[in-house]
Amino acid sequence: TSEDTDATAAEVAAMFGNEIADLVESLSDDLALPPLARKFLQLRGARDLRHRARLVRIADKMHNSLDIATNGVPGWTEELMARYIAWGWEMVRALEGTHPGLERKFFEAVPVPKGYAFGAWERFASEHVGDKIRERAAGLPKSPERPIGGQLEPVGPLIDGEVALQVLRAAGFAARSCRIHGQPQFPPVGSLLRALGVAMLLVQSG
Repeated sequence: TSEDTDATAAEVAAMFGNEIADLVESLSDDLALPPLARKFLQLRGARDLRHRARLVRIADKMHNSLDIATNGVPGWTEELMARYIAWGWEMVRALEGTHPGLERKFFEAVPVPKGYAFGAWERFASEHVGDKIRERAAGLPKSPERPIGGQLEPVGPLIDGEVALQVLRAAGFAARSCRIHGQPQFPPVGSLLRALGVAMLLVQSG
């Protein structure tokens, strides 16, 4: 996502083409907003994403949620980690039908936070983001009200190999850009795009 680096959309387009630049831009947040508002708008806008952007979003949530559930996050409380994983569950539920194999991997691998009821994160966020963000999200679809579990209908292949390769190369470019500008070696954009590669391997392995 472009907000995590100093790389511009024009630079990404020049190196990887307009398709990848558009994909990165569609997944980028407005850093002028606080984190909870960004997450809320991500969730409400999830179903408006193109298919390939949806795949990256699901892979990102699986990668991050599994890492948090397995290793924790220094400085985060148990409540904060549980809330992030709940957001991941609701994001993947909002994108249900994008790729059943990938979604099933998420639901099987990522533990449900103790005491979590589906939709609780979105309700919590809606109560705390303020009127302006709620108005901004008013035209976006709410997450489906469904219980955890259920059957997933089959949908087409995950992603074609050439586009996947371009996306993964973009991760390396973003990471190099961050190192040049003195930012952490593995920024969130690198994590997000590496997650797509991991998810592809999981799905291909069945």
